[in-house]
Amino acid sequence: MEDDQRVSRAQEERPRGSQGSLDETSLALSYVNGEPVSRPGGFSDLLRSSLRSNGLTSVEVSYLEANLEPRSCRALATEAATFEGAMRLARMAGITSKVSQENFARCWYECIAAMEALEKRGSQQSLAELAEKKDFEACTEALMGRLGVQQKQDLLPLLRGMLGHLAERQRLASGVVPPSPSKVLSLLSATYGAEIAAKAASQAKADEAEWRWRWTVRALFSADVALALQKEVLRAYQGASFKAASENLNQEWENRPTSIPLEQKMREIEALCLCHALSQLLPDFGFTADAAGVSEMKSAVAQFTKTHLEVRRMQMEITTAVMSRFKL
Repeated sequence: MEDDQRVSRAQEERPRGSQGSLDETSLALSYVNGEPVSRPGGFSDLLRSSLRSNGLTSVEVSYLEANLEPRSCRALATEAATFEGAMRLARMAGITSKVSQENFARCWYECIAAMEALEKRGSQQSLAELAEKKDFEACTEALMGRLGVQQKQDLLPLLRGMLGHLAERQRLASGVVPPSPSKVLSLLSATYGAEIAAKAASQAKADEAEWRWRWTVRALFSADVALALQKEVLRAYQGASFKAASENLNQEWENRPTSIPLEQKMREIEALCLCHALSQLLPDFGFTADAAGVSEMKSAVAQFTKTHLEVRRMQMEITTAVMSRFKL
């Protein structure tokens, strides 16, 4: 009786032919209850696959999709208490064939078993514990289990979406918030015309996307990335262009009528490094091609110099390569 009443309420509350029932699946990057959804407003891919593999036809699945409240395996697992209750749920959703009702109940039972397995697996070791141990292979498997996906690449929509969300939150928190686009575009359009306003809107979107991209690259900065950056920097400092620029600076120092303080020489060396090496490399690693970007890059690399021997060795080699060019 409780199952019948639940389905009846769902049928009364779900608007026919409207988009109001689609809101729940628009959340979480086309996921519902942690399960991927390929068709907005429809069943999760896992539930759809389970229904079909248990013998329900595509027509029956579509009918269930239009009349059944649960949208995922996780939700279906809690919707009935017994095999007979699951059959009754299918009947109330419009499935008249007893064979199909039994097939639906088998799907329900399959969902129950899958959710119990996931909960047992998750109780053995939490995702936080795995992350703390840096066991990222186990983290990947745990996420795949929670989302009910079979391939590692199926995690990419979630990871991309989470990084994009975090980047946007950071952008707002950092104060990089442009004025209202509609007000700005209206003003530009009235003052300079629609073409200028359209170009400004396009540039604003590009700047916003670039900010998010740079933040994402920096967020993924690891010891391996630090080493890759260091190798590029060392190659630039050992190159002919930087050698010629450093020789010119040495000659300029010699030609000055008064002695130059060491602090000033160091500032000029830093400016030379930025102009002839770092400004071309930093953007590829998510840093701006200016003094602020250099400072961020140094901080990002420094976090690995204490714990990563190769990063520390490379940093010393870079310092030697630069300072050996100058007569201090």
